[in-house]
Parts: sequence; structure tokens; C-alpha cells
Amino acid sequence: MPLGAYDYGDPRGTQELREVLAGHLGRTRGLVADPEQIFVVHGTAQGVDLLMRALAAEGASCVGVEDPCLPSQIERIRVHGLVARPMPVDAAGVVINDPDVDAVLITPAHQFPTGVVLSGERRRALLNWARRTGGLVLEDDYDAEFRYDRQPVRALQGLGPEHVAYLGTTSKTLAPALRLGWAVVPARYMPQAERIRLLLDVCPPAIDQRALAMMIERGDYDRHVRRVRKVYQRRREHLIAALAKHLPGFQVEGIAAGMHVLVRLPAGVDDTAVAARALGESVRAVPLSRFSVVGNARGGLVLGYGRINERDIDAAVAALAAVIPA
Repeated sequence: MPLGAYDYGDPRGTQELREVLAGHLGRTRGLVADPEQIFVVHGTAQGVDLLMRALAAEGASCVGVEDPCLPSQIERIRVHGLVARPMPVDAAGVVINDPDVDAVLITPAHQFPTGVVLSGERRRALLNWARRTGGLVLEDDYDAEFRYDRQPVRALQGLGPEHVAYLGTTSKTLAPALRLGWAVVPARYMPQAERIRLLLDVCPPAIDQRALAMMIERGDYDRHVRRVRKVYQRRREHLIAALAKHLPGFQVEGIAAGMHVLVRLPAGVDDTAVAARALGESVRAVPLSRFSVVGNARGGLVLGYGRINERDIDAAVAALAAVIPA
């Protein structure tokens, strides 16, 4: 690396990585990504935080969130004095009923935790809302690289780059510990985002950026994603087969994507109690109710398969089945 690379850098990230990401995201996710509008961030978490700060600085007061969703996202909204307004999720994704909010934070390619895809009709409705009101859509594309039955839907940002802020990460493709992600920010929010990014930590680490840029440029990143996609697909297939064997008749939801599935529990079964009993058998199943904003979701279990060996899946599901009331 040149000596200058070890000095303080651009708060948006190195020019090299931003240019490489612009090409990569355009090719793989259909983004309209100007390198000048890309911010290298410490994962999606910092990207969301950055945009919440920018929204607050622009006078926003309310952000719509999917219900259910990650509780930490709601905290990132509220910590900056913004109101988080829940928007229900059904089989077509988040329900768009002309929300009276300044921005909407969504996971359209693979909603977390339900696993549904935002339908074409809902996508159009959301973009129409943003164009009509000037609202901002925050697109969290956290695991779009892992779709197993077909090509993933293209990113929403490509259909409305002036109204959509796009967030991506290497946490699922490489490792969460790298803390490398990116935010593609509409021009309107660039001045605030640059100012805030500089105040947060001046600039992201240049050495990590150089390594990622080289990995993408050489094709190593794409080859790695293709390889691990097959690994996760096999794990998912094993998990679906084990659920059919040990929990026949239970509803398994979510498209063939990502690193988790949602298993619905029978009416009246407490998902928190089931998860606690499962943990006592060394099986981690996250209750769906943990992600509910308004607290009226039907019980279910979110089962991840990103860290489990294929040979352990059947035994884990059998242990889970044993603690679910008949």
C-alpha cells in the first residue's frame, strides 16, 4: 500500500473500494451506485445509525419499521429522538398503507424474521409513496447473496435511487467480526451523512478496505459466495427434512434463502417457554415474539442454520420437537 494510505482518509471510505463496490453492486444487485455516494461503514448497524442521525438532522420525526423486526433497529431509531412506527408484515411483505412517516426501514429481499419477499405491487406502492412525499426508504439487503431456488429479486434502490438508501454488509458473506459494510446514500442526504461520518470516527480502516477491494476485483469474493451458498443450501435442505420428520404438520415459512427459517407453533403454545426449554437441551431457537413490536404475533421459532454442522441438524430438531407440547 502507498504510504499515504496509512494517513487519515476520506470519511466515505477509500476511492478504490467505493469504485469497486459501485461496479459490484450494479452487477450483482442492479444498483445505480455512484462511488461518490457510497459510504464504507462498520456493518449494517452503523449504516442504519448514520442514516438515522442524518434523518434527525434534516428534521425527521418518525420512521416506519416492519413488525416483526430486529429490536435493535428500533433502538437505533429511538436513541436519536425519532419515533418508530410499526407496520405489519404479511405474505406479501410490509403493508404499505400510505404511512404517515418520514422514512421506512425494510428488508425487502428476505424479510427478517418472517422470510417473505416484498411483492412487486408493494414495491411500487412504497416507491410511489417516497416520490409523492419525499420520504426515504432504507433498504437493508442483509443476506440477498443467499437465494437457493432462483436468482434473488433485484434491489429496490435500482428503481428509485434518489429515494432509497441501500445498506449491505459482509457479515453474512465473510464474517461479522470484519465490521465491513456499505451504505449508498441519496444525494439529498450526502452533506449530513459526510458531516456525521467524520464526527463518528473520521474514516473507516484503509487496510481492511484494500483487502476487500482486491478480493472483489480478483473474483475471489464471488467465488467464495458461490461456494458458501451451496453449503448453506445443503444445511437448509437438511433442516427442512428434519422438521418434516420430527415436526410433521408444523408450518415452516420463508423463501429458500438466507440462514434461517420460521416455524409456526400451534395456537396457544408459548414460544418463549418453548425456546427456554430448548436451550436447556442445548438447542438455540429464538422465539418469534422477541421480534414483535406490538406484541400480538402468533407464536413461532426462528431457527438459524448458519453455524450448525449438517450432521448435527437432525438431533437438534429431534431435541426441539421433544420440548414442544403435543
